[in-house]
Amino acid sequence: MLGKRIRRIIDVLSGEQARRKDEMREYAFQKNMDFQEVHDLGLINQMSGFKLFRYGNQRTIRNMISMKNLQENVYLFDYEYTISSGNSHRRFRQTVKLYDSKLLGLPEFKLTPEGFFSKLAEWFGRRDIDFSEDIQFSDSFLLSGEFEPVIRRYFTNDVRQLCLQNHQFYMDGVNYYLSIHIRDEILRGADLKAFDRLTDMVYEVLKLQSAKAGPEESLIL
Repeated sequence: MLGKRIRRIIDVLSGEQARRKDEMREYAFQKNMDFQEVHDLGLINQMSGFKLFRYGNQRTIRNMISMKNLQENVYLFDYEYTISSGNSHRRFRQTVKLYDSKLLGLPEFKLTPEGFFSKLAEWFGRRDIDFSEDIQFSDSFLLSGEFEPVIRRYFTNDVRQLCLQNHQFYMDGVNYYLSIHIRDEILRGADLKAFDRLTDMVYEVLKLQSAKAGPEESLIL
């Protein structure tokens, strides 16, 4: 009986994985981008400076859509990792948008939704960069980073308003790299397309800010 239940679970999971693969492959075709079912560890290792890509073990990139040229590499993929505690194991899965772009020049920053764990992080010393002119953004997100004046210049009203269109955004940036995801959520259908469009808009505004960066920003970066 137990064996039959396990086989049914495996069959269900296999069916879901196949449907997800087909969905992402079709979306890549619509966008005229490349599709790769499973990616090697190279990109995960490359992005190990971001905490998301250091969590847990059995870290895996699946269903990668990508566009690459001499200046910009853009990736949309499902990222998985396992957190283990004693005999307990939990698999986390989320859709991630990643930019590796020479057109970016970002100060190091981290953006997370406000909540219990962000309040706890503040309690233990993680400074929240608040905007007195934008209480809604400041109440919705914890924004942190060492070079606060520079980060403030990058987080213009346009960037803040785009972030407020999805209060679940987790965002990391440094130099050429920008990563955006919604924790433990695989995005499908209209939600996937909306996330893809919104993250591209955030990227475009940050790209403009990077082009405007003054001499002191360049020295910091």
